[in-house]
Amino acid sequence: MEKKDIIKIFMEKGVLLSPQELKEIDEYNYEEILSKHIKPEEDKTIKYNKEEENKLEITTKPITKEQIEIIIKSFKKKKQVIPKDFIDYYNKKYEGIRNILTKKLNATSINKAMDISSTSNIIGVVKQRAQNGFVLEDQTGSIEIISKDDPPIGDILSVTGSSREGKFFEKEIVYPDIPLTHRINSLEGEITLEKQDGKIKVISSAVTKETTTPSHIRIKKGDREVLVFIYEPIEPIRQDHVVELLKKRHLSPKISEILYDDDPFIIEPVPDVVVLFGGEEYVKNYKGVTVVSTGSRATKIDLETKKVEFVD
Repeated sequence: MEKKDIIKIFMEKGVLLSPQELKEIDEYNYEEILSKHIKPEEDKTIKYNKEEENKLEITTKPITKEQIEIIIKSFKKKKQVIPKDFIDYYNKKYEGIRNILTKKLNATSINKAMDISSTSNIIGVVKQRAQNGFVLEDQTGSIEIISKDDPPIGDILSVTGSSREGKFFEKEIVYPDIPLTHRINSLEGEITLEKQDGKIKVISSAVTKETTTPSHIRIKKGDREVLVFIYEPIEPIRQDHVVELLKKRHLSPKISEILYDDDPFIIEPVPDVVVLFGGEEYVKNYKGVTVVSTGSRATKIDLETKKVEFVD
């Protein structure tokens, strides 16, 4: 949503923003700012009377504090992509996943780890396979990892081990994964998601909103909130593959889908629900994250129990 559209909402509500609020307001905080100006017991709506062009009508209607709110963060596609955009994208992907890993462990850069004989953690991207393992690379260099494991090229992970004779001997490989401390959020109510004419409709009993994929959807009711990620991959994600993506904390799009300034495919923060449009129908739960693949039907989700119903 553009800033002019947000300001229009405030004008329609009869709210005058301060210079500081005008500077700070965006699509993620405007509802919070609006709530400070309008009493919770009423919602003032200003509209033009068609019969008397210069007269304004002010009507009020009750707002219940327990009404579901839907806040959507969508990602704008680039009209044109140049080689530098791909470099920037992969750098952002690396930094995003590295930040997740550093919350789990203390890491040392590869060039420093080569001088440490004691156990340390290094983070990098799997560059290539080697005779006795694989090569891991970060921004300071690369090193051969001696390991029985064979992680896919391009994976971003941490290796715990020790350096000896210019090689790093692996004791454990750690992926970002969904943390065991992940809190499972819920709220009373349900939403239905369906695809119509290339748009995704997010429908609740109180409101219907449209978006595109990928999008992050915050659903709020009172002081509770459920986070939903939606994505329509070019190639459907199979049920036996989806857990690997959650472990890697990335949806791993095809190169033709890399069309954004940000990385909308990184699974951060941890969502409560991931909805994949297309492919086969399935529902899978992994460490408190519910994954729904819609097939060709609309999908109704109970936000309290996470029960899923496919609707014709």
